[in-house]
Order: sequence, then C-alpha cells, then structure tokens
Amino acid sequence: MSKKITRQQLAGTQGEAFIMERANAMGFLFNTYGQPEAGIDGLLELRDPSTGIMSARLVAVQVKTTDQGSYTADDGQCFEYLMEMEDVEYWRGCNLPVIIVLLHLGRREAFWKSVDLGQGPGSRRLHIDRIKDKFDPSARDAIAELCVAKSGFGVWFPTLKGGEPGHMNLIEVILPKHAYVGASPFKTGRQALAELLEKDARPPDDWVIREGEFMSFRDPREGPLARILDIGSIEEVSSDDIAFPDDESDEHAVIDLLRRTLGAQLDGLLVYKRDQKAFYFPADSEKIARTYHYVSLKQRTSAHVVATKRTAS
Repeated sequence: MSKKITRQQLAGTQGEAFIMERANAMGFLFNTYGQPEAGIDGLLELRDPSTGIMSARLVAVQVKTTDQGSYTADDGQCFEYLMEMEDVEYWRGCNLPVIIVLLHLGRREAFWKSVDLGQGPGSRRLHIDRIKDKFDPSARDAIAELCVAKSGFGVWFPTLKGGEPGHMNLIEVILPKHAYVGASPFKTGRQALAELLEKDARPPDDWVIREGEFMSFRDPREGPLARILDIGSIEEVSSDDIAFPDDESDEHAVIDLLRRTLGAQLDGLLVYKRDQKAFYFPADSEKIARTYHYVSLKQRTSAHVVATKRTAS
C-alpha cells in the first residue's frame, strides 16, 4: 500500500513555515513545539531588530491554518472566530500571554488576536479586523506590549523600533525655595498623626517626623501641625540643605517627604498604594470607568485610565 500525506498535513507544515517567516520579518524569533502539542504551537521571543539582542520575553502562539474557504461573519472588513472551549480553559492557566494566529494559506494572509479578548459565552468569540489585526510588522509593538507583567503596575522593556524620537512623560520635581525643620514631642509620625486625628478627620499629610525631628515644605507654625511641634524650634532653611543628605536615614526621610508632598498635590486625582509603592488612578465611584483629560505636546487630549473588563461567569 502506498503511503500518503494528506492536504491537511501539508497545510500544517506550510503554515508553520509561513508564520516563522512572518515572525522573523517582525523582529521575533519563533520556535515551534513540533508534535505532540496540546494547544500551543510555539513561542515568540522578543528580539531587538537593530542589535539582535534577545529579550527572554515570550508570547505563546497557537496557529489555526486553513487552506481555503471563508471565515464566519466575514464582511470583507471584519470577521469572527470561535475558539474551542477546551483551548480557552487551557490558555487561561498559561503563565505567558497567549495569541492565536489565523492563517489563510490560499490568500497568503494572517491575522492575530490575544485570546484574552474573547467575548460572549465562555469568552470564546474573537472579533478580527482585517486592517488592525494583521499579523505583520505593523503588529510588532502591540504584541510586545503583551509581555508587560499581568500583576502590579507593569515592567519596562526596550522598544522594538529604532531611530524614532520620543517624549518621556515623567514628572519634573521642582523643590520649593524653603523647607521647615524643627523638634517634635512625638518620636514618630505615627504617634503625631494619632494626635492630629483626634481633632481633624483629614489633617495635612505632607510632613515627616523621625526620631523627634520634624520636616516639611509646608509652614507648620499656623494650622493643625502646630499641635505636634515645638513651635519655638522651627527653622526655615533652604530646600537644598535637606534635599541631598549624606546620611542614608535622612535620605529615606527626604524621599518619604517628597512622596507625601506629591500625594497632597495630587489628592483627588491619584491614590497611593502602599504595597506597590506607586500612585494610581482609582475607579470612578459612580461608573467605575474613568477618563483623564490632559494637554499633550500639541493639543488637549484624553486617555482611558480605568476600564471595566467582562469575564465569563
């Protein structure tokens, strides 16, 4: 009996070769698992195309190859793909971001989508846009962004693009001319805060007390802070005199003071999360989702900083 290779087997082999070639053109390294595999065909590793340096950041890939025919609800611009329930459950347990790549060999076209974007019952239905979701170099940065840690506030990784101008939107810290230092009858800020809370539900927070030494950029001689100080000991000094101390303990106090001062200035806009040591936008108390309006480099714009995510019940 003659041995045969089915068209489906050939399509699978051609599909892997196509995806590997396309991934390499995007600046990724694609390694297939080969057989057997249970729902992940291979891994994309991020690579800097200008230097060739590998990042050790990975995206899991499942390739679905078809040789002919059309997709569900295909109107020429968008179509839908229904993932298998077993696959969705399998991918949910993956510790890497997972994307599905839909390859049509007859048309020599490929599209991609994160499996986390599934909608409908069981979060199985993917909506594919033929322009936005092409699996080609235009998708390189969007796929790379999936490697940002899922927990916490994210991690930094080098851009895969080279030679492009960028604008760093860091906060510029400008110290006031003066700071106020002096003695306090309280040894720690916690003890002093307890005193303030007896008469004020929201006392000022932009100050520190360590080992009985008070420090703030706010003049404490008038207002509630006067209750936790030896007013006669308060001195107005240059901020430069306290900003760059030689002692490590004093340096920690200055860092704490800067964080508290920033928190006071951003009160009502951002909230400080102690375990992450970072500020974040809280959800809107009425509708959860929240949009922040700001002025960009050229014009007034906005960004969605809090959004809802639907999950299957």
